[in-house]
Amino acid sequence: EVYFDLQSGSTFTVKTSSRNVIVRCRRFNLKDRGDWFEVSCFEGEVAVSYDSQEYTLQAGRSFNLISGVISLTDTEELVPSWIEHKSVFRSVPYSQVLDELGRQYDLEIQLEGMDKNLIFTGSFTHDDLETALKAISIPLSLTYEVSERVVTLKK
Repeated sequence: EVYFDLQSGSTFTVKTSSRNVIVRCRRFNLKDRGDWFEVSCFEGEVAVSYDSQEYTLQAGRSFNLISGVISLTDTEELVPSWIEHKSVFRSVPYSQVLDELGRQYDLEIQLEGMDKNLIFTGSFTHDDLETALKAISIPLSLTYEVSERVVTLKK
């Protein structure tokens, strides 16, 4: 994941392993995590090329490709949430939330008794594991146990 804050008038192409992002803007964020690809435009315009199509985003819009499904959404943020030490999710599979929690806290996450593809909207902080766990478990009526570097979430 990378955040670009550029001089005005910059135009170039960012090439990832499978997608191109044509940049004609000043501020945008790009996330490429395997089956989750996201581009959010904060100022200017960004074009995302995918599967022989181009999707143009104005400021305040995001392109999301999650497990092969494309969605174009609004973003109210002025900068990516990770800059403010939190992760924000809008209608993503719960597995993506768990992957990000594991990445942020260097944990192995185990899920028992629920569908990891359940759609989740919410957020968690990057500076307090207990608060983060409550934020992703309470809305789904889950309990959790922490043992060493392993977190188990249960229905």
